[in-house]
Amino acid sequence: MHFFLLILIVLVGIAGVGYFAFKEGEIKNNYKTNQKTQTTSSSISPVQPEISIFDVSAQVIEDLKKVYSPEFTSDSTIRALTVNNETPKPSEKIHYSGSGFKPNSKVQIHSVIPEEMKVEEDFITQSDKDGNVEGDVTINSAAKPGRRLLVATDYGDMKNVLLNFALGKSTALHWFLCAVNFYVRE
Repeated sequence: MHFFLLILIVLVGIAGVGYFAFKEGEIKNNYKTNQKTQTTSSSISPVQPEISIFDVSAQVIEDLKKVYSPEFTSDSTIRALTVNNETPKPSEKIHYSGSGFKPNSKVQIHSVIPEEMKVEEDFITQSDKDGNVEGDVTINSAAKPGRRLLVATDYGDMKNVLLNFALGKSTALHWFLCAVNFYVRE
């Protein structure tokens, strides 16, 4: 019974993503008809996984596996995100930068406590015309000491992968992200 409910929830979620994409104009149906067949094409093209890991520490990979899943982490393209201060105190700002994002694309930034899978910061920014992203994150004044994972996710890439999954064009859930560990100190 629980398995059936889980499948139903997943299917409703996939249908919701597809409907939202259609409503937002991400999916455009162009009907082409000849005498015998009717075909439908979409503006979304299937994406083949381009799986690779660049300059990322083993600890970052382990933390990503905790926060996401081992399968997602092994199927995603992961690059290093850089920060100017790897050991900030509470209330201090750290500057981050990363590259390889789609140009002028939304990028989701979030800071996570990997051991607790707790998100401390979460916001959307945008990559520049070259696919680079940079900005500042202020460490919460009540942050407890410990390791954090700062992740920048290519929102456009993630949306495209979810749409392809919802449309049945892909079964893999993977996308581009950058990540780095930092340590909040007292």
